[in-house]
Amino acid sequence: MGEENREEGALQRSVRSRFVLACLLLAAAACRGSTGPTPPETGNPYVSPNSYETAVFEGYTVQDPARSRSFAIRIRYPVGAPAPLPLVLFSHGGGPNPQGHLANEEWGTRLAAVGYAVIHMAHPLDDPANHCASLGIPPTECDPASISAESTLGAIWYHRPRDASAVVDDLDAIEAATGLRFNRSQIALAGHSGGAHTVMSAAGAAVDWSASVRGVVYREPRIVAFLALSPQGIGIFGMSADSWDGIRAPVMVTTGAADSGGATDDPALRLHPFQYMPPPDKYQLYLDSADAIHKVFGLNVEEGAGDRPLTQLEEYVWVSSLAFLDAYVRGYPAAQAWLGSRAIEGWSAGVAVISRK
Repeated sequence: MGEENREEGALQRSVRSRFVLACLLLAAAACRGSTGPTPPETGNPYVSPNSYETAVFEGYTVQDPARSRSFAIRIRYPVGAPAPLPLVLFSHGGGPNPQGHLANEEWGTRLAAVGYAVIHMAHPLDDPANHCASLGIPPTECDPASISAESTLGAIWYHRPRDASAVVDDLDAIEAATGLRFNRSQIALAGHSGGAHTVMSAAGAAVDWSASVRGVVYREPRIVAFLALSPQGIGIFGMSADSWDGIRAPVMVTTGAADSGGATDDPALRLHPFQYMPPPDKYQLYLDSADAIHKVFGLNVEEGAGDRPLTQLEEYVWVSSLAFLDAYVRGYPAAQAWLGSRAIEGWSAGVAVISRK
């Protein structure tokens, strides 16, 4: 009888052990299915290993005979950095502007100070009829209202990604004029607001140019990484739910809770590109703050203030963007590790979050 009791007790203990083990396994599985580990209490910003004085080259005009088009550029570069230099092409925000290459000084200066050459492009307005002819837009759809910067369609932005291609085509001549040398395998494209449309288009987004000319893809394969600061969502400048399906290159988008501006009244629309882009190598920096306004992502909260420290929110944008570029343009393992570490959540106390897929 005592032997039977001992066997029954052992059996009960065995059942309880298996039950506890099953619960632990289920809990572990639930954790694996969650969004990840608890954000660290502390975290450090990514810091570039490079630091240089910067200089500016001006007075160069890119000629594109195939489009009968020319536009000015401004180049910022690191003094004394080893050649060939990694290169960032920068597309300004707003509508067409022949002086657009003079914008985004904060971005250009900071990138040059950590070793990048930066070519700021102007995107001047030309005869809108050129867009219609080039894109096969019917005359009935080629009216100012349909192809203006206020249109929900994208024809007015037609030239921008092609301007980036024209710069890459012209690099030999730019090198001869400046004495700089650029690494042809380390080219990125960045842009804020309207410039983010340039970025997404060159990355391979399908754009609806007019009511009947839809889903047009223009991809620039010589660019290896794309940084879209405050990008457009569905219904803005020809973007649809299918626009981002074909983007295969590494992309980072940045936006935040109060990132309205331009043609985007609802900041939630700027979440669409990351939502719809396929993996891998896609990132989104999101700032969960009522102060994360549109200008934060252009690093121009205090536009015209000259040399100044960045605001804390701007610092999150700058550091995350630099880590992305260093990871995918320069191949720095430390930058790649930082992007995947969730350190920014600890650093920002949860205000800044980088999502990845």
